[in-house]
Amino acid sequence: MAGIQQVIRDINGLIQNPIRYLQFKKVCNIYNIDVLPSVELKYNSAYLSGLFDSDGSVYFNKQSMQVFITISQKGRELLDILVPVYGGVVWSSNKNSTAFKWTVSKKNDVLSLIDNYFHWNNCVSAKKTNFATHF
Repeated sequence: MAGIQQVIRDINGLIQNPIRYLQFKKVCNIYNIDVLPSVELKYNSAYLSGLFDSDGSVYFNKQSMQVFITISQKGRELLDILVPVYGGVVWSSNKNSTAFKWTVSKKNDVLSLIDNYFHWNNCVSAKKTNFATHF
């Protein structure tokens, strides 16, 4: 029981997903732990790395010689918080607006993410190997 409580304390205040936040509140109530509000997303937060690891892609357009970094999600609110911190835009990726994509395409933003952010916030999936190979 002490191990679970320590994990709860370690992630308390770090959850950005509104659905997971509500679930986390229920767990905190069970263990009688006060829930902290989510901290504001900062550039060096691992949140982007986790989203990218699970739902992100890097594309290269040969015609325009442009690199795009994207993350797809069903909920727009998970992506909207990325724009003020990392740049890019969020747009609906289907007609029904049931899926959304965050895209970074400006050269300086892409290079900053590759050279700075992902240097310190490594991916842990197979994308880590692919990233290292290509960039």
